[in-house]
Amino acid sequence: MEQPPNMLWAEGRTWDDLPDDLLAKILLSEFIGVKTLCKLRCVCKQWRNLLSDPLFQSLHYELSKKHPMLLVLDTYTFDDRDIIYFTNLDLDDGQEDPTAGNNEIMTISTGISHIDGRLRMLSSSSVARGLVCLANSHRYFLCNPSLKELITLPEPTVGRLYVDGGGFGFIDTRNEYIVIHLIAPKPSGPSPIIGCEILRISATVSAAGAGDTNNVNSSSSGILLGGSWEKIGSKCPYQIDAVDLEGWGIFVDGIFYWRVETEDGNDIRILSFNLDEERFEDVPRPPARGLLNGILDDYCRFPSLVELKGNLCLVDPYAATIEPTSMVDIWVLTKDKYQETTTTSSWIKELSIPLPGFDYQFHDIDVVGDVDGDGSLLIYTTWHPMENGLTWQPNVWRYSPQHNEFRKLKSLKSFDIPGGEAPLFCLHTDSFFSVRNRRDTDSD
Repeated sequence: MEQPPNMLWAEGRTWDDLPDDLLAKILLSEFIGVKTLCKLRCVCKQWRNLLSDPLFQSLHYELSKKHPMLLVLDTYTFDDRDIIYFTNLDLDDGQEDPTAGNNEIMTISTGISHIDGRLRMLSSSSVARGLVCLANSHRYFLCNPSLKELITLPEPTVGRLYVDGGGFGFIDTRNEYIVIHLIAPKPSGPSPIIGCEILRISATVSAAGAGDTNNVNSSSSGILLGGSWEKIGSKCPYQIDAVDLEGWGIFVDGIFYWRVETEDGNDIRILSFNLDEERFEDVPRPPARGLLNGILDDYCRFPSLVELKGNLCLVDPYAATIEPTSMVDIWVLTKDKYQETTTTSSWIKELSIPLPGFDYQFHDIDVVGDVDGDGSLLIYTTWHPMENGLTWQPNVWRYSPQHNEFRKLKSLKSFDIPGGEAPLFCLHTDSFFSVRNRRDTDSD
């Protein structure tokens, strides 16, 4: 009869004796964050090598996508240089107590002077494969909050980012990150978009371990930063004076999308840029009431774009202002391989979300993204009363379409982030993917 496992260990066996595949299975049996796993590299050489292996990191990333985190960015500090406060909000918290759960605040000192403008996050779609794209008025930056890494990207050919317009995405088939910068000729007044430039960043395997300050001889996933900005000849089909979501596009299937206002401010359009064809296009809009009725009063919120389950969606809050029971409509751009062009009929109203208890005169309501696996949506609300001088009061909710119910995850006021303004936010996936594995001449 074979000896029981405890007898085998009693004979002097150690964790080093575990086969790599069994050790990997144990470490991936439940979700463990990158921060904790990096500490486990100190256990022994076998663990260090396993945790730096690209295959293990890829499997961990797939597991991480089922446990998304809300990334909160506040750069309104009282220092003369930006400090980024990242707060990971566990969506599996399940606690209604606003002070419960994971509320650790992580900081990254950028060393970037406010003279160049405050940092801003490129919208809810600015996270790709665990990396976050940031920008100020002059430069773009890549950051992995899980590893507390930040680098400066090559300077755009246009010295100042006159238009808050651009985007960030990842193309799986090319294993490539894309940063797109919309170009306008003047910093003020009517600013027609006259073109764009693109920075391509290759994802690769490097010789240095991600997040490994000892620079051990192990492999891990990282970026190959060696390209330059490429100007694109295609021009925007119309003039605009504002771009939604602080100007940062939604990236879906190789196409960037922006919600824009026309130059006179009376019409809302959808602008796209196809990376393969390197062409701007005007996308036919859905028959959403917020697009058909225009600006009616100060409380009418504009429709916004978001990526949900791999599809471009338009969130229309117009019905929240006119119906007895407030509603937010979500329209989905369908994909038909037999349909060569997008038409108004390509859009389908997928969902209407009731908003009981929300006063739309006091609340901004944004759909941030979807939670992988169960179809629920993450919704961010900001309450800004007009009386008594009260400040912003943001909250995070998880909405289940199946059960038609909201669950409050967290009041962001409980994090006590130092800044005095409403923070920026996006969904984040924990990742080992390093931004420091290749040439990094600008950040140090």
